[in-house]
Amino acid sequence: MAIYTELDIFDATRDLTLLIERYVGKMKRNYRATLGADLRRDCRRIVRRIYQANAAVGHGKSRDEALAASKQRIKAIGRMRVHVEMINLALYEARELEEISKGEYARGVELTQRIGKQASGWLNSSESALVSLSSRH
Repeated sequence: MAIYTELDIFDATRDLTLLIERYVGKMKRNYRATLGADLRRDCRRIVRRIYQANAAVGHGKSRDEALAASKQRIKAIGRMRVHVEMINLALYEARELEEISKGEYARGVELTQRIGKQASGWLNSSESALVSLSSRH
């Protein structure tokens, strides 16, 4: 198991979190307390899901334990992808409310796409591993 803070997906999430903090700091107070809080919360949730997915390791375990670990990883990655989409929606809303510029919106979406692609790759790999484990007797 890799240390989750050394994963590319964690680096992209850290970059997104720092970017979101800068954006939220510039928002009007009423948006900072609602929209900004949502953005911050979803960034933290992505970090938690990265940790959960990375911690769900089945190596060196029984077949049943490995299957359970693979299912936990797939579940965590699926939830992570939902949080990424929630951030995309909130960034869009912030752009429509003119709380962030077009360029700021583009940078945020660029990072969420990077995270989403990495999560999709991780999910595909995890699903393949699950199929492989399931086919063993």
